[in-house]
Amino acid sequence: TRDQSNNETWFHERKIRLTASRFGQICKMRANTSCKNTVYNILYAPSAQSKSLKYGREVEAVACQKAELIIKKKIDICGLIIDPDDPYLAASPDGLIENHAVV
Repeated sequence: TRDQSNNETWFHERKIRLTASRFGQICKMRANTSCKNTVYNILYAPSAQSKSLKYGREVEAVACQKAELIIKKKIDICGLIIDPDDPYLAASPDGLIENHAVV
């Protein structure tokens, strides 16, 4: 699912999984946090199209190129990664480094 924000499969597959970008929200829930509202927001809230996300999409390729120069390693672009043991978990890293470290 490369070219993530322009890929319908990426949107669909993220919608049916708990993604890394939402995991923090779950971990930070308090006893008085509404489970109903949290689940509703995860399942039905429109995708964020903020200025910061737009900027991130625009400069991601350049940022990866600069990071490659600094760390002297190739960053491979990747799509959605689904956990093979727990397929309800997924993440969309900006890239992977040789030893599969996440960028």
